[in-house]
Amino acid sequence: MTTGDFGLGVLLFGLGYLLVAIAPDRNRGFVQLGVLGKVLVVLGMVQRFVSGVGTRWVLVAALGDLVFAVLYGRFLWRTRAGTR
Repeated sequence: MTTGDFGLGVLLFGLGYLLVAIAPDRNRGFVQLGVLGKVLVVLGMVQRFVSGVGTRWVLVAALGDLVFAVLYGRFLWRTRAGTR
């Protein structure tokens, strides 16, 4: 992955989160993608650590993504249909 790819990914996720902030009920799919993306990042970082490519600091970074995945999941759970 190049720096430009990473930047484009950040920009796209940022736009998705902006849409969620504007209309959470209509854009829950973006939050679901956010959960999936964060979980995949965590799995990828853990894989790097286990394979010896990454140091324990990669696990520290993974923890941040895991926290966001949990918070996004909590948002989805609390705002699911029938609980409003």
